[in-house]
Amino acid sequence: MAPHLEQLQHPPISIDKVPEWQEEEDCCFKLPIQDAASEISKMNLKNPELMRTTVPSKALRFFGRALREKSFDREIYHLSSTTEKVNCFWSHSWHATAWTKILLLLVVYNGCAAVAAGMCAALLGMGLFALGLLPGYPRVFPVEGVAYEVGPWGLVAGCLGTLLVLFLWQPSSSRVFFGRICIHQRDQELKSAGIQSIGGIMKHSETMLVLFEPSYITRLWTIFEIAGFLKSHGDRAGLSSCLIILPTFLGPTAVAIFLSATMINMSIVLNYGGRVQTILAVTLVVLCICVIGIHCLRGY
Repeated sequence: MAPHLEQLQHPPISIDKVPEWQEEEDCCFKLPIQDAASEISKMNLKNPELMRTTVPSKALRFFGRALREKSFDREIYHLSSTTEKVNCFWSHSWHATAWTKILLLLVVYNGCAAVAAGMCAALLGMGLFALGLLPGYPRVFPVEGVAYEVGPWGLVAGCLGTLLVLFLWQPSSSRVFFGRICIHQRDQELKSAGIQSIGGIMKHSETMLVLFEPSYITRLWTIFEIAGFLKSHGDRAGLSSCLIILPTFLGPTAVAIFLSATMINMSIVLNYGGRVQTILAVTLVVLCICVIGIHCLRGY
């Protein structure tokens, strides 16, 4: 070994004589952690009443307040209820940016309903305008050289309908496990029993949704959750469809693409400021979205 490397080595600690600080640390922390890990690894429920679920809308209420606040002092255990199975187990890192996780969950659970509602609202707006129930304005199209009566009602109604359903829709069919709600946060006895039952809860979960971002693989607890789920579902056919791993930037990306497409279409329909200004506005929006999107992809 090189001399400069030898100087960096710590002196060996005798096994017969353990430092006092090490003995204290072992007594206070090591044994309880080992006991808890042993209980969790059995993948059993301490009590069937501890297998609880909630619905996504309750976890995302107030724009995901339970996900945004790391030191959450409100009691929300009553938002969960006892169940026999879990449709989806949410796995995420508390070191991740909260708003990206919230947007991703909104897109996952409300996205299809938002698109359907937006299409219906757009058709309704178009129908009311075609029947003359909504006003329009004349616009000359340069190709034909003819003026037509146009109106943005279909586009406006579709976009508003999509946004309202995306942020306010409350699906109740899916039952999910979200630790902050489904594990008691104030009663220490219930909290300890709930944590030790995590393995059993994962064992009875049909799917696991991983909200993946760079800090996820640096946390021991999140890696344990994936390992536990794979161990308990390893003999199941179609495991790849049970473990769903989504990068959190997909949520903001989907919302950004929707908003940019809305702005582009609005500028085209309204033709605000003339053709040159419209082209410049569209170009600016596209460039911003591309730059932000490329930055997120490089980070991922």
